[in-house]
Amino acid sequence: GVETSHATTVGIQFTINMDWRAKLRKKKQVARAVRQINKRDRINDVVLVQMPMKHVEKAMRLWKKANQPPGGPDRFLPRADQEQLIRSVLKEIVDDTMIEKMCQTIPFYDRSEGDSRES
Repeated sequence: GVETSHATTVGIQFTINMDWRAKLRKKKQVARAVRQINKRDRINDVVLVQMPMKHVEKAMRLWKKANQPPGGPDRFLPRADQEQLIRSVLKEIVDDTMIEKMCQTIPFYDRSEGDSRES
């Protein structure tokens, strides 16, 4: 989960199925999960994030080709996808100023240099 300064804990559920029917099913699953885990794990909410499989596959392929450096395959997502992910997950949790700061400091993997750098 994501810890926030408001004593709120938010879980993140990812899905690669972009079909609207699948999204409805996943939302129902998430709602059921929130009811079950809210009492036990003190999670206040769960954010559902849909991401096309082609983006995930490409990031995984690039990450593996680079010998799986720390930070995981999400660092190999296009910067625009990383920003959209941050904005969609955190829009209800932190203020816009904090989101902008986070988007400005997204690390990226420099494929030409073969190392991980901050942008």
